Amino acid sequence: WLGGSAETLPLRADGGLQPYLWLVNGVPVDADRRGEADWIPDGAGFVSVSVTDAAGNSASVDVLVELVGRD
Repeated sequence: WLGGSAETLPLRADGGLQPYLWLVNGVPVDADRRGEADWIPDGAGFVSVSVTDAAGNSASVDVLVELVGRD
């Protein structure tokens, strides 16, 4: 999140069985046919990002989105 303007963040996974299902704070994120997605944060703070592959395997991580000023 740069200077109060949201930047798109890519969501990519490696391994597992495509396609992937992405959730940010429990809300599905639209993904392409390979299961890759672009997510736009709605503000600063912690978010939970989860991915589940077609076989039901999953992983999750908490991410801190910070405001960064532009020079």
